[in-house]
Amino acid sequence: MVKCVDTNKPKGGRPPKDVNDLRNNHVKVGFTDLEYDSVQYKAQQVGKRTPNYVHDAALSARVRSHINEEQVELVRNVAKMGNNLNQIARKANQSGFTSVRTYCEKTVDQIALLITRIIRGGDLSQ
Repeated sequence: MVKCVDTNKPKGGRPPKDVNDLRNNHVKVGFTDLEYDSVQYKAQQVGKRTPNYVHDAALSARVRSHINEEQVELVRNVAKMGNNLNQIARKANQSGFTSVRTYCEKTVDQIALLITRIIRGGDLSQ
């Protein structure tokens, strides 16, 4: 008995992915039981499988870098400038120069904001 094979018959299954869509690199990540439960819950809340949620979260997360020694020194210098400016504002207030006091207080607030943004690793261009 001879079998006849139809070569025009469509192949079953999902079509192959494009080479650019393949995920060839893998990262092993460890979680405690509590952390894993939290990740699973969050994935479930957004309607994704846990691996897909972790993948998307890793690609869209904003990572804050630790401040280096140079940045620590900059924060110290800016804090010193703020302290000096605060002392000048007090002296100006005692002498009756209220306009100088207001300017100094605004500048001290801006310096405090700058220090906070440096420590948190934020964008300093704003």
